[in-house]
Amino acid sequence: MRTIRPIHTRTLTAVMPLLLLVVGTFALAQNSQTSRRRPVRIEAPSFEPGQFEGIFFADPAAQLQGAPPAAGAVSPAQSTAGGPAALSDGSDVSQSSAADPHGWHHWISATSLEDLIKASKLRLDKIVTTTTAFKGGGFVQARTEFSLQALLFAIIETYPSDVRWKNSAAEARQRMTRVAANTKIGSDQVFTEAKARLLDLDDLLRGTTLSGRGEETPEIDWSHLIDR
Repeated sequence: MRTIRPIHTRTLTAVMPLLLLVVGTFALAQNSQTSRRRPVRIEAPSFEPGQFEGIFFADPAAQLQGAPPAAGAVSPAQSTAGGPAALSDGSDVSQSSAADPHGWHHWISATSLEDLIKASKLRLDKIVTTTTAFKGGGFVQARTEFSLQALLFAIIETYPSDVRWKNSAAEARQRMTRVAANTKIGSDQVFTEAKARLLDLDDLLRGTTLSGRGEETPEIDWSHLIDR
């Protein structure tokens, strides 16, 4: 006949932590289910008729005073010393159109023209550096910048008021147009020409006037100004 041996104390000690872990996990699960209750929601507010009278206008448009501004009108505050200016009356429209047929004065200021040329010059200084970099793809970026220079000097040439470099604009426009057309390729000859045009820009920034080469200044052909 087999006898039942008593549970050894060591065995009970080893099993006890496992029992406590199981009991603790079950208790946490019960508490988690108990805590999952729907939050208490506040009822939507109710408003009485006429409750907001005196706070909001029933007809806001009726409270406006004076005639509304004309569409496209420019306020005096939008006019700047170097930028676009609003015409005072209709009699000046014809005079303004004659002095500024392209309307540059209403599109770009003299200060902006100067800033754009300086910014493009800084970019060219980083592009036209060495022959290797120029032939390796720099001529493509240089062509974009020289085309921009040609366009800016053409605008300065036809600007209705005094702008910096206006006396040299025609000559600078021709030189930048020529180098922009030649930078389709990155040859040694084109790199030398690009370096020469950078020297021209340096002279202009220092205040030197570009002298003409005795050639007749061609009229601006805006459709072919930037060679494509």
